[in-house]
Amino acid sequence: MADSPEEIRKHLKVYWLIFGALLVMTGLTVMAAGLHFLTGAAAIALGLAIATVKGTLVGAFFMHLAGEKKIIYFVLILTAVLFVPLMLLPILTVNDTPYRDIAPPTKMIYAEGHGEGHDSGAAEGATHDDTESEGEQTGEH
Repeated sequence: MADSPEEIRKHLKVYWLIFGALLVMTGLTVMAAGLHFLTGAAAIALGLAIATVKGTLVGAFFMHLAGEKKIIYFVLILTAVLFVPLMLLPILTVNDTPYRDIAPPTKMIYAEGHGEGHDSGAAEGATHDDTESEGEQTGEH
């Protein structure tokens, strides 16, 4: 913790410099979005690079990770290394579909009388006699 006013001023100066850098990088991100000569992938890569620098500044200074012990860095790097294969897993499973031994989907076959436009007016499994007796019970003919 900062005890003297000089140390507090020193920390405030660092925070204001980081805040200014974050504002500049936010402006760069907005400008990069307006660059029409970059392709989609290049624009995304540039935006992610700027966001990575901004995230590093926030983590290092505002979250006080710059003065942490080495075990924190090991855990952060391990998380980042394991995150990459986790994100690639869906891509790898989608790309192997041509090599699977799965039968192609077939057209669904409907039983006779159960297709579109079928309206017999009688309940399933009901016979002609059942529908007549129901009508007699309700007083309909």
